[in-house]
Amino acid sequence: MRNTMRVQWVVGALLGAWVGSATGALAAAESPAATVQEGITVVLHDKVSKLLASHDKDGNPDKRGTYSQTYKKVDAGTYQATFHVDTIEPTTFPLTQQLKTERYLLTLKGSGGNWSIANEELKDTYIGLFRGDFAPDLYKFDKLTWDKEGLKLSASNGYLYTYVSHGSTVAFRVFADDLTYDFVPPSDTGYYGAIRNKIFKDHPQDIVFKTDWADIACDPATCNDFMKSIFSGLDKTTSGTGGAWSNAKSDLASSQSDMAATKSKNPFGVFTREREIARKYWRENSYGGFARVPEADRRFWQVEFHTKTAGKERFVDMLWDNWAPWQVTMYATDYGRQFDIPLFGYYDEATRKGSTPPYLLEQRDDLDARDFDLAGLDAKVEIGLDEPDSLVGDVTYQINMKRDLRELPFAIPRSHIAGATVTDPRSPKLFVNSVQDGDGNELTWVKEGALSGLIIFPKMVPAGTKLTLRLQFENLDSISRLNPSYASLDREGWLPLVRFGDFIDTFHMTTRLPAKYEILGIGKKVSENVQNDVRTTVWGSDSPVTFPTIIFGEYISDDAGKYEAKKSDGTVIPVRVYVDKVSTQGISDQEGFNGGARDIRGKQLGAIATQAAVALNYYKDLYGADYPFAKLDLVADPNGFLYGQSPASIVYLGFGVFRGEGTIINATDRNASQISKFNRDVVAHEVGHQWWGGLITNANQRNYWFVESMAELSAALYVETTAGKKKYLDKVADWRQVILGSEPDSNVQSGYTMWGGSLNATQANIYNKGPYAFHIFRSTFGDDKFFALLKEMTKELQHKEIVTRDMQDVMEKVVGGNMDWFFDQWVRGVGLPQYAINWTKRKNEQGKWIVEGTIKQRVVFGKDKVTLKDVYYRGVAPLSFVDLNGKETKSAKPLLVQGPETPFRVIVPDEPEKVYFNKDGEILAEDLVVNTSW
Repeated sequence: MRNTMRVQWVVGALLGAWVGSATGALAAAESPAATVQEGITVVLHDKVSKLLASHDKDGNPDKRGTYSQTYKKVDAGTYQATFHVDTIEPTTFPLTQQLKTERYLLTLKGSGGNWSIANEELKDTYIGLFRGDFAPDLYKFDKLTWDKEGLKLSASNGYLYTYVSHGSTVAFRVFADDLTYDFVPPSDTGYYGAIRNKIFKDHPQDIVFKTDWADIACDPATCNDFMKSIFSGLDKTTSGTGGAWSNAKSDLASSQSDMAATKSKNPFGVFTREREIARKYWRENSYGGFARVPEADRRFWQVEFHTKTAGKERFVDMLWDNWAPWQVTMYATDYGRQFDIPLFGYYDEATRKGSTPPYLLEQRDDLDARDFDLAGLDAKVEIGLDEPDSLVGDVTYQINMKRDLRELPFAIPRSHIAGATVTDPRSPKLFVNSVQDGDGNELTWVKEGALSGLIIFPKMVPAGTKLTLRLQFENLDSISRLNPSYASLDREGWLPLVRFGDFIDTFHMTTRLPAKYEILGIGKKVSENVQNDVRTTVWGSDSPVTFPTIIFGEYISDDAGKYEAKKSDGTVIPVRVYVDKVSTQGISDQEGFNGGARDIRGKQLGAIATQAAVALNYYKDLYGADYPFAKLDLVADPNGFLYGQSPASIVYLGFGVFRGEGTIINATDRNASQISKFNRDVVAHEVGHQWWGGLITNANQRNYWFVESMAELSAALYVETTAGKKKYLDKVADWRQVILGSEPDSNVQSGYTMWGGSLNATQANIYNKGPYAFHIFRSTFGDDKFFALLKEMTKELQHKEIVTRDMQDVMEKVVGGNMDWFFDQWVRGVGLPQYAINWTKRKNEQGKWIVEGTIKQRVVFGKDKVTLKDVYYRGVAPLSFVDLNGKETKSAKPLLVQGPETPFRVIVPDEPEKVYFNKDGEILAEDLVVNTSW
């Protein structure tokens, strides 16, 4: 995800004045009698209200409070409660405010509903969040020179103003009439130079344009160095308290709509407007803009360029961060920036020239995964008992610290459902009730935003420490609910401290919901009971789980009938398909599917369950490993149309999967053939994820590709075993068609972490080109080694978080040789080979025909077939000969093609009329050119 340091420091990305406490039945279950609970709560809420009435000298709120409702009983007339107070206050540093958090232990005395605070004991004080301001001075410089990591920037006779925090400059904006920049990826970053040139040729103003300014943000040490090293003749020119600022305000009044209008001609005006925007933001968001000071060993810089032409704004961002997986990333409007996906990402110069092995580089953590590994989870969750869309959680975590830390960030994401046809407009909110260590001691915590915060340890926790943490919280508006009979939780991390790709070794979850709902959970259902109109289920798993989720609703369901999925010891795997009752109700043809699922018939469920059961049995044999969980639930998702998603032991299927092709075609403009092919194997694809994603998962997002590619390969092999080899080859041909139609500008391994030219191109990489790579392996090395590879990968990699080179290591073991060339071509490389065959024929003395010639090769990418200089692929495929009667034969031995030109000479019995290479797509390639060249 794109680094937002500049935004945090300069504009303030952390929102939210906040009041109150977490409520809910879990908290109440540990609390005193209702009258006592209510009486204490009234006192604490009154204390919060009084804090909110506090304002600074400018009239801005400067205090807020929150309290835990887990009240601890001392005796019948005495209870204790934890209370946090946040105070915005000045620091000893100019232009900087700090957010001070104090944790108190309050002692309350009374009886019944009458209580008062008898004592307040300060237990902890944390000061670690700061908010800066624009410095009052404008600087003038003679020259600016910048040449770092492929980015060049220059200017002369310009101006700049700075943003400071905690006594240091952390950002500055630069203006100059001749401000220019250029971006050329370093030559040792591979194909990036060709992509850059392609973009410049097609859209020359998209990456490098006449910029209005340059924004530079950095850590304090780097900014201090920049002020000395990249500018010459830097000096203050006018104090912000002088008359120039007054003049600037009046000059600015006529150009409020376009900041660029002032540029270097009126830097005072730009400064004034920027400062006023910040002040307005802080007035509206009293606690916004606070952020931690970067850690001592973190270094980063970010440069942003801006222009506005024909009413459209464009931005280009270049970042370097020594903590980031790729230290260098570059973003551009219309090239993935809107999705936080970089156009370019690579290791910095020092790393590229260093000696760090590629395997270790691939293992570099994502930024949000540097702190800890989640080893265990024991969660108690109540949903919809107090309010329909509230979730109350009491979660105990077992975590292994990966580095020395005193502050541990936590967050939940904004809810997003893949393939959703309906967008939920609500914004989830996270309320923390209590944070405790393994001994039950309360810990300080700090709210950063509506969905995020920090857990503060009493002292530094060393790397390698195994910690137990208990977090009690409430989420509001975090439940996805399209209709009254279906609901689900966010699938990217609805539990704080749980990330999308975590492998959780020990998992236990208790859920409590209204009794009318059936609950579907992770792993296996240990127990279930209904009491007082509340349904309680307990879930556990003998295998590590990823992607934990909960679905609940009022369902109809069915199974595969007499067909059973079994583990290798004969244990039956229950497979059941669910659809909520509202989704079975009728809908007119005119209404289409925009309102969600409708008219799903019960008779459709058993067929889908059978497909899943068949896939489970087949994959058990294919991979030589049992399905890792005790059951499999498949659920029709009314939020999505034609899609699938597969958490551990659960499969979500878009409701279009349950409808006939004719119905879908009548209600949409979808292609019948595409729908048929998608629905034929989407269940098999999603079941494949239970091995690839559930049994073997990715170590970081840069190595996510194989989770999708291997699931799609699994689906193709399922098609082969159920429908025959021809249907498998048809699917391979479809992959090729999609790849050629989208022409990705990035490689397979980059997956969703690098812009591929379009969303379709990005998907083509991991859903089509990735599985095709394994088809190429099969064509090259034969079925024996191919199927041995699948079993060996599963044996070696199961229950591990892996990177691409782990797969390569297994492949090299199976093949018995180095496979760099294979992964460099098909996984780490971009483009496709194109072959030109030139051949002649002559009859020999024995009456047979000698066919000889050459096969030329080039590697191209993009719609206009840009040639990658000095890049050639290695491939093995047969020659095909078609005689005068149309009879086709293939060469006895396949031909190894490598380098710019490969000669061949073959003797065939019949006179050939046509000669082809790679006719059946043994190698993924562009269309063959015959007896000519490019």
